[in-house]
Amino acid sequence: MSSRRSVTAPRRGRRNAVASDDEEGDVQAADNTVDASEGDAEPRRSQKKGKPSKRAPSRRAGSDDEDDEEDLPEIDVNNFSDQPLQKDAAIKLKGAISDWGMVDNLLHRKERNPFDVVVAAAEAVTEYGDDQAEPILSQLDGVMRELIDASVQLDLQREVLQGLKNRIEINEEIDDVIDQWEKGVKQLNTKYLQKTSRQKYGKNDRYNGFKEAIWNIQHEQDKEAMPPLSTFIEKEDGDVDDSDDEVEVGGVTQDFNDILTMTIISDPVTSRVCKHSFSKASMDEFLRAGPKKCPHLGCAAMVSRGDLQPDPELERKIRAFQRREKRRNAEDSDAEEIDDDDVVE
Repeated sequence: MSSRRSVTAPRRGRRNAVASDDEEGDVQAADNTVDASEGDAEPRRSQKKGKPSKRAPSRRAGSDDEDDEEDLPEIDVNNFSDQPLQKDAAIKLKGAISDWGMVDNLLHRKERNPFDVVVAAAEAVTEYGDDQAEPILSQLDGVMRELIDASVQLDLQREVLQGLKNRIEINEEIDDVIDQWEKGVKQLNTKYLQKTSRQKYGKNDRYNGFKEAIWNIQHEQDKEAMPPLSTFIEKEDGDVDDSDDEVEVGGVTQDFNDILTMTIISDPVTSRVCKHSFSKASMDEFLRAGPKKCPHLGCAAMVSRGDLQPDPELERKIRAFQRREKRRNAEDSDAEEIDDDDVVE
């Protein structure tokens, strides 16, 4: 009996051992499975924690952009209509008008403006140019006309802007302001260009002053007054007969003597009422008791000290006149010396 137990016991042990081995094998297999799954999972976890790839988001972003672009409708600015100007736009137009005015002020400033520069050049050429004067004076005449045209253009720009501003202020609806501005300027400019030379320059004070400056130098000795300005401008189709012209602008005899002292005007002042000029010192004395009638013969204007303004342009003309007188006297003196040398004793 005991030997049978000893025989059977090992068999149970072997079965248990086999079972134990199987269990250990299953456990080991399970562990291997877990390890394998953990091994597979680790790269995925590290991929999540690691820096994301640039290529994948780029493709996704590009795809999103393409989708967005496909969703956006095509925009054509030509389909947008102009919106009416609000009333506050009149303030901006007022600023633009002021800017044009500043440019015009530069063109017409009191001292050393382009017009005066051309006049001074014409005076110098007339005085010293001799035989070469005429072609140069012709060129300067063209420059003067171009300056007058430029001044007119500035006035046209401001006139159209002022008209638009006035319409906005009365609540008129304007939704194509640029087109209307361009159209208005074009219409006025075309009308101006259709004028003849006499119509453009025949009554222009700047052009008259230019011609008068030349004339006064050329006729300084005979004191002849300049004829009507139309005399210097060729007649064109569309000009009326000279006899039918309204009021022709002409020159006056240039006199630099002060009416009160009968000497050359010094420190000139000009009355804004009647445009007569005087020496400042003589008029200060004349008006010491208060406003008086202009001392020029035939002038009925009442003049006060407040009406007198400095006249730098007249002062320039007087200096030029005195320079010519000095040169002329020197030439006469040289001629007398030559005559004396020719006398045979």
